[in-house]
Amino acid sequence: MADLGIDTGGTFTDFVLGKSGASTKRKGNAGMRMTLRTRELIIVFVLAISVAIAGCNEQIVAKAMGNDTIKNASNSKEEKNTVGLPKAIEYYANSSTGSSFENDITGVSIIQLIANPEKFNGKYVRLIGFVRLEFEGDAIYLHKEDYERGLTKNGLWLEITGDCCGDNTQGFDQKYCLVQGTFNAENRGHMDLFSGSIENIKRIKTWPPDIVKKIRGQN
Repeated sequence: MADLGIDTGGTFTDFVLGKSGASTKRKGNAGMRMTLRTRELIIVFVLAISVAIAGCNEQIVAKAMGNDTIKNASNSKEEKNTVGLPKAIEYYANSSTGSSFENDITGVSIIQLIANPEKFNGKYVRLIGFVRLEFEGDAIYLHKEDYERGLTKNGLWLEITGDCCGDNTQGFDQKYCLVQGTFNAENRGHMDLFSGSIENIKRIKTWPPDIVKKIRGQN
């Protein structure tokens, strides 16, 4: 090969492309390596940003969950505070003075008395409703709207005496009250307008009591 004047010290690429071509090829390879390196750096950079964003999102989610946890804990606290509400109502409603219970009384709704008058006739009952004290119209209604719309059959006549209320009858007028007395299914009040009556009233108190208002956070 030396006799032919060919330099065998180079590579085959040098032989085909010549030295200048080989130099260009090497530069091209270096450029490709630089391009790949730049691409790798870009990928690493993008991954780093993605990880950072994911971390921030986790913190945001954790914070949101923390707020929900606090909110749920607050709700649980409120629920715990209202757990005693039924017991407080039961205690106050069943006691004549707020401290001692009466065993011979039946707690009922006005609906029960209207629907089953024979069942409760002559029984000592306790009920809650809207009281209206007026001439020929002393009564307790299921709702305030029943009185306002003249739905007397949704009410019971009240035999009000000084023994139960004293001189402060107006303190119970047009208010929701707890009333205890004997239910008479046959006495339907003035002109038989009502669905029965409550007689021999032993107790009448405005409703709800302060203890219930405090538990519910009412003013």
